[in-house]
Amino acid sequence: MRIISGEFKGRQLKTPDFEGTRPMTDKARGATFDILGAEVEGAKVLDCFAGTGAVGIEALSRGASHASFVDLSSRATALIRQNLGLLGLIERAKIYSEDAGKFVRRESELVAKGAPDYQLAFYTPPYRNFDWDFLPLFVPLLATNATLVAEKDKFMRVEQPVYANLTLWERKQYGDTELYFFVKVG
Repeated sequence: MRIISGEFKGRQLKTPDFEGTRPMTDKARGATFDILGAEVEGAKVLDCFAGTGAVGIEALSRGASHASFVDLSSRATALIRQNLGLLGLIERAKIYSEDAGKFVRRESELVAKGAPDYQLAFYTPPYRNFDWDFLPLFVPLLATNATLVAEKDKFMRVEQPVYANLTLWERKQYGDTELYFFVKVG
């Protein structure tokens, strides 16, 4: 697994030697960031179900100002810390070893008290855990016009719901992966 573009282009990341982590493929990750383009520059990024940290690290490589990584697995967060350390990115990141749902709910309460908003968020859970109902939980954390990227298995044939504050602006498929790009409105 490697960084696709930006400051750390071509650098290799450590990969998991344990079960339960499914990193986004290089192809899907590269395409995701090509679609996002200049939106990444200077953004504060949230990487939920971060696994190896490759998505958030790609964002940092492409000019994001900060990335928060959330994963319940202590092995995954240790791997993220190693990958950030390899690239000297620890100071531009925060790692949370906790359930993504608990994190998002707690951070939403802090936003109501004036905590900063995210301009870019990624929801990339294990395919078996994908839940459309999780997406509205991100809304309080996102700045107006922020993007939320959701990744799911193309074989999951659940109809995508309509959200009051999230508008779908792009959908792409790469192999068995479907990517949905939402913008927060209002």
